Amino acid sequence: MTPWTSLVFLDLPRRVAKVLLSQPRNDHGVISQKMTQEEFAHRVGGARQSVNAALRGFERRGWIQVRNHAVTVKQAAALSRFAGE
Repeated sequence: MTPWTSLVFLDLPRRVAKVLLSQPRNDHGVISQKMTQEEFAHRVGGARQSVNAALRGFERRGWIQVRNHAVTVKQAAALSRFAGE
């Protein structure tokens, strides 16, 4: 089973977390490839509004930071635990 195959068994916030963790990041945790929420929603098989809600939830917990369409993973370990890794 590929990593993407396992996404179908997860709820949307966990799929969002897994995709965030799979993206290349620089030394500061900034995800290199910028994606619109629409692109992100397509990738995880959900609605843009649901992706936005998941990202805001992660941001409230302090796991990520979203600024100017750039996502910074601040607590990868917590995000990974949430995603079930």
